[in-house]
Amino acid sequence: MTSEIPIRCLGGTSRTSGAHLIDHSPDHFEPILNYLRHGQLIINLRHQLIGVLSSRLFGIEQLAEQLETPQGKDCPRLDLRYINFKMANLKGTNLTHANLSGANLERADLSMACLDGANLQGVKMLCTNAEGATLRSCNFEDPAGIKANLEGANLKGVDMEGSQMTGINLRVATLKNAKLKNCNLRGATLAGTDLENCDLSGCDLQEANLRGSNVKGAIFEEMLTPLHMSQSVR
Repeated sequence: MTSEIPIRCLGGTSRTSGAHLIDHSPDHFEPILNYLRHGQLIINLRHQLIGVLSSRLFGIEQLAEQLETPQGKDCPRLDLRYINFKMANLKGTNLTHANLSGANLERADLSMACLDGANLQGVKMLCTNAEGATLRSCNFEDPAGIKANLEGANLKGVDMEGSQMTGINLRVATLKNAKLKNCNLRGATLAGTDLENCDLSGCDLQEANLRGSNVKGAIFEEMLTPLHMSQSVR
């Protein structure tokens, strides 16, 4: 299989014997080497994920595609900080308690995925499809002040109960039939958001921007602070 890799892609130096020296971390390269041995992708740690993502540098397109399309895989508690999953197919994937802070999930497919307890600080989820996913007790609040961006995301039927979402951007997102009970949405941007039949019971919406949002059938029981439809972000 290694004979199929273009020599120019190996990125190292060669000896007079013809052997090539690859300048790459052994920990990062381990899953690539194992893939070349038996054709299966086995990853356990974040640094190995980084190594597999760099497999394109070695001309191993099939391996990179496997990581970029991990549909339905079981990936709980993985450290996936700042990894680029843009347009990735993560449908039905188990990402329970995973660390996705700073990750790019723009236009990714997270429908029916499980992200309960995940760390989503500063995550980028513009136009992400997370229909039917569960994100219970997630943390979107970055102490550095970087706001999670879910603008235009499809969040139909999601369960985000108990999540911390201060300052989150949900502008023009679709939250129809979603469950957001007991969420912290202080200073959140919900302008133009579809909140039809959304359960917002027990939420803190202080200083949240709800201008132009569709609240038909939405539930606002047991609110922690008074709700004013004229609220806007300062």
